[in-house]
Amino acid sequence: MAQKKNTKDDAHAVEAEEHFQASKAHAEEAARELRIAAAEKARELREAAIKAKDEYQKLTKEHAEHFQHEASERIHHYKDLAEESFSDAQEKFDGYQKQGEAYVRENPFKTLLIAIAAGFILGKLFRS
Repeated sequence: MAQKKNTKDDAHAVEAEEHFQASKAHAEEAARELRIAAAEKARELREAAIKAKDEYQKLTKEHAEHFQHEASERIHHYKDLAEESFSDAQEKFDGYQKQGEAYVRENPFKTLLIAIAAGFILGKLFRS
Protein backbone atom coordinates (compact mmCIF):
# COMPACT_ATOMS: atom_id res chain seq x y z
CA MET A 1 0.00 0.00 0.00
CA ALA A 2 2.91 2.30 0.63
CA GLN A 3 3.96 1.81 -2.95
CA LYS A 4 0.47 2.67 -4.17
CA LYS A 5 0.59 5.84 -2.14
CA ASN A 6 3.99 6.77 -3.61
CA THR A 7 2.71 6.10 -7.11
CA LYS A 8 -0.32 8.25 -6.41
CA ASP A 9 1.87 11.00 -4.94
CA ASP A 10 4.19 10.74 -7.93
CA ALA A 11 1.23 11.04 -10.29
CA HIS A 12 0.04 14.11 -8.38
CA ALA A 13 3.55 15.56 -8.52
CA VAL A 14 3.77 14.97 -12.26
CA GLU A 15 0.32 16.43 -12.74
CA ALA A 16 1.25 19.45 -10.59
CA GLU A 17 4.49 19.88 -12.58
CA GLU A 18 2.57 19.70 -15.87
CA HIS A 19 0.04 22.20 -14.54
CA PHE A 20 2.89 24.45 -13.37
CA GLN A 21 4.63 24.23 -16.75
CA ALA A 22 1.35 24.97 -18.56
CA SER A 23 0.73 27.97 -16.30
CA LYS A 24 4.31 29.14 -16.81
CA ALA A 25 3.95 28.82 -20.60
CA HIS A 26 0.64 30.68 -20.44
CA ALA A 27 2.22 33.46 -18.32
CA GLU A 28 5.19 33.72 -20.71
CA GLU A 29 2.80 33.94 -23.69
CA ALA A 30 0.76 36.62 -21.89
CA ALA A 31 3.95 38.56 -21.12
CA ARG A 32 5.07 38.29 -24.76
CA GLU A 33 1.66 39.50 -25.96
CA LEU A 34 1.80 42.35 -23.44
CA ARG A 35 5.27 43.39 -24.67
CA ILE A 36 4.00 43.36 -28.26
CA ALA A 37 0.91 45.39 -27.32
CA ALA A 38 3.02 47.87 -25.33
CA ALA A 39 5.45 48.26 -28.24
CA GLU A 40 2.52 48.82 -30.64
CA LYS A 41 0.96 51.39 -28.30
CA ALA A 42 4.32 53.15 -27.93
CA ARG A 43 4.63 53.26 -31.74
CA GLU A 44 1.10 54.68 -32.05
CA LEU A 45 1.82 57.31 -29.40
CA ARG A 46 5.11 58.24 -31.07
CA GLU A 47 3.36 58.63 -34.45
CA ALA A 48 0.60 60.72 -32.85
CA ALA A 49 3.20 62.94 -31.17
CA ILE A 50 5.08 63.42 -34.45
CA LYS A 51 1.82 64.24 -36.23
CA ALA A 52 0.83 66.73 -33.50
CA LYS A 53 4.29 68.34 -33.65
CA ASP A 54 4.07 68.67 -37.44
CA GLU A 55 0.58 70.18 -37.24
CA TYR A 56 1.73 72.60 -34.52
CA GLN A 57 4.74 73.65 -36.59
CA LYS A 58 2.53 74.18 -39.64
CA LEU A 59 0.03 76.22 -37.64
CA THR A 60 2.80 78.26 -36.02
CA LYS A 61 4.36 78.97 -39.40
CA GLU A 62 0.99 80.04 -40.83
CA HIS A 63 0.42 82.40 -37.89
CA ALA A 64 3.93 83.84 -38.19
CA GLU A 65 3.44 84.45 -41.92
CA HIS A 66 0.06 86.08 -41.24
CA PHE A 67 1.49 88.37 -38.55
CA GLN A 68 4.49 89.22 -40.73
CA HIS A 69 2.19 90.14 -43.63
CA GLU A 70 -0.05 92.19 -41.35
CA ALA A 71 2.93 93.99 -39.80
CA SER A 72 4.34 94.72 -43.25
CA GLU A 73 1.03 96.20 -44.35
CA ARG A 74 0.87 98.40 -41.26
CA ILE A 75 4.45 99.57 -41.74
CA HIS A 76 3.69 100.58 -45.32
CA HIS A 77 0.48 102.31 -44.21
CA TYR A 78 2.23 104.34 -41.51
CA LYS A 79 5.15 105.08 -43.82
CA ASP A 80 2.71 106.46 -46.38
CA LEU A 81 1.00 108.53 -43.67
CA ALA A 82 4.36 109.90 -42.48
CA GLU A 83 5.40 110.79 -46.02
CA GLU A 84 2.06 112.50 -46.61
CA SER A 85 2.32 114.43 -43.32
CA PHE A 86 5.90 115.45 -44.08
CA SER A 87 4.89 116.59 -47.55
CA ASP A 88 1.98 118.61 -46.13
CA ALA A 89 4.24 120.20 -43.50
CA GLN A 90 6.87 121.04 -46.09
CA GLU A 91 4.21 122.65 -48.32
CA LYS A 92 2.95 124.71 -45.37
CA PHE A 93 6.51 125.75 -44.47
CA ASP A 94 7.19 126.76 -48.06
CA GLY A 95 3.96 128.76 -48.07
CA TYR A 96 4.87 130.53 -44.80
CA GLN A 97 8.37 131.21 -46.10
CA LYS A 98 6.98 132.77 -49.28
CA GLN A 99 4.51 134.86 -47.25
CA GLY A 100 7.34 136.04 -44.99
CA GLU A 101 9.53 136.95 -47.95
CA ALA A 102 6.63 138.81 -49.57
CA TYR A 103 5.93 140.71 -46.33
CA VAL A 104 9.60 141.73 -46.04
CA ARG A 105 9.63 142.95 -49.67
CA GLU A 106 6.42 144.91 -49.18
CA ASN A 107 7.37 146.36 -45.76
CA PRO A 108 11.19 146.61 -45.59
CA PHE A 109 11.29 149.53 -43.12
CA LYS A 110 8.72 148.00 -40.75
CA THR A 111 10.54 144.66 -40.90
CA LEU A 112 13.86 146.33 -40.09
CA LEU A 113 12.36 148.08 -37.04
CA ILE A 114 10.81 144.79 -35.81
CA ALA A 115 14.17 143.01 -36.22
CA ILE A 116 16.01 145.77 -34.29
CA ALA A 117 13.41 145.70 -31.49
CA ALA A 118 13.57 141.90 -31.28
CA GLY A 119 17.37 142.02 -31.15
CA PHE A 120 17.27 144.66 -28.41
CA ILE A 121 14.80 142.62 -26.30
CA LEU A 122 16.75 139.38 -26.75
CA GLY A 123 19.99 141.17 -25.89
CA LYS A 124 18.48 142.49 -22.64
CA LEU A 125 17.07 139.05 -21.74
CA PHE A 126 20.35 137.23 -22.30
CA ARG A 127 22.45 139.79 -20.39
CA SER A 128 20.32 139.54 -17.27
